[in-house]
Order: sequence, then structure tokens, then C-alpha cells
Amino acid sequence: MEPSATENESGPLVLVVDDDDDIRDILAYGISASGCRCLTANSAESALEVLPARQIEVVISDIHMEGMSGIDLCREVKDRFSADVII
Repeated sequence: MEPSATENESGPLVLVVDDDDDIRDILAYGISASGCRCLTANSAESALEVLPARQIEVVISDIHMEGMSGIDLCREVKDRFSADVII
């Protein structure tokens, strides 16, 4: 599934990763309202597809998701990318 985006013209780019649609939407709304650009992904695997193509500065992730967990995603992000991670 393609990550959805809500992007302002400027501000840090944040990636929200959660398998719960409502949580993703609430977080994306708040992040966008604060002046940041925001992408969302519904799984860790989906997040790992978008990370190489974008200059993500912060990843906010759920811990318990189907497939790869948020902890495993955190390890991958820290090993391969320069983004900060919030679990």
C-alpha cells in the first residue's frame, strides 16, 4: 500500500507508522497542524519502502503491528537512515 501524505510547504518531514487508521489520522492531523510535513504508513514494511525515497527527519511508530514490530523498525531506521525515531 502506498503511504499517504499530508504535506505543508515547509517544516520537518515526519513519518507516522501505525496499523490503526484512526491513530494514524489523528497523529497526522496534529503534526500537520503544528507546521510539519507528514507522511503516513500502515506498516513497518511500508515505511521501509518510503524511507529511502524521502528525507524523513522523524519516524513516529506504534510498537505492536502485524508483521515487523515498531522495535524492529526502529532498529532498521537507526542502522540505515539518519531519521530520529519516537516509539
